[in-house]
Amino acid sequence: MRLYNLQRAWLNSCWYVELGAWHYPGRPQIISDLIGGRMMMSFHITSAVIGQIKAGQIKVLAVTTDQRPDLIPDVPTMAGAGIPDFYAPPWFGIVAPAGSPRWLSSA
Repeated sequence: MRLYNLQRAWLNSCWYVELGAWHYPGRPQIISDLIGGRMMMSFHITSAVIGQIKAGQIKVLAVTTDQRPDLIPDVPTMAGAGIPDFYAPPWFGIVAPAGSPRWLSSA
């Protein structure tokens, strides 16, 4: 299960709604459908869509962190938008192909 699916499920429980899930081959297709009005909302890491935000192609409704990011300081946190218990900071992992040299994973 992807992190975005967990965030969607959590938001469903906070809003008492059922937001659906669509499976896309990648982020570019999601952003294209969001800009084109074929999708109502989506979760994205701010840095991945900052160009579209600055160009006015998409609007950030709220951020899932406990502080407003420097890139978009005018956007409220989820708590500021009225959902106080929703906190889902981005998660990044350092990954490598299976079978990578042992020295790589012990560094």
